[in-house]
Amino acid sequence: MPQVWWETQTSEGRKVKTIYAEDVDYWKTGQRRSVSQWLDLAESQLVKHGAKDIMRATGTDAGHVTYLFAFVLNDQRFKMVWPVLPCRKKSDPNTESAKVQAATSLYHEIKNCVVIGNRYGKRTGFFSYQMLPDGRTVRELAAPELSGNIAGLLT
Repeated sequence: MPQVWWETQTSEGRKVKTIYAEDVDYWKTGQRRSVSQWLDLAESQLVKHGAKDIMRATGTDAGHVTYLFAFVLNDQRFKMVWPVLPCRKKSDPNTESAKVQAATSLYHEIKNCVVIGNRYGKRTGFFSYQMLPDGRTVRELAAPELSGNIAGLLT
């Protein structure tokens, strides 16, 4: 069973803990802005940083909403997929708050990558989101793959 972002699993695939929206940063802190406003701000950060061919989408993964940005930066492709974490109660009226929380944290992640990129280089700032030839991102690699020939993975 593939692991999703909001669940922690043992190496045997047993579910250990679900991460709920209420337990993570930005819970109900960004309510002055809507999801689309936070995503617009995130996209403007990418544009200011020189990203091209920006694709923005909202989709679902395992029944949960996710936000996606894909873009080109210095001729390298990058992909950021960000989940909306579930609320404790399935019928919770806070699901909109969870969506705002995810968009807020995605904005702050992009802003952080831009700050790092301004100091160490654009590719370094977004390195974990760089797309590999097989469509995965660097952050999706398993430890054995990273300890092998990483140069071969990035070409």
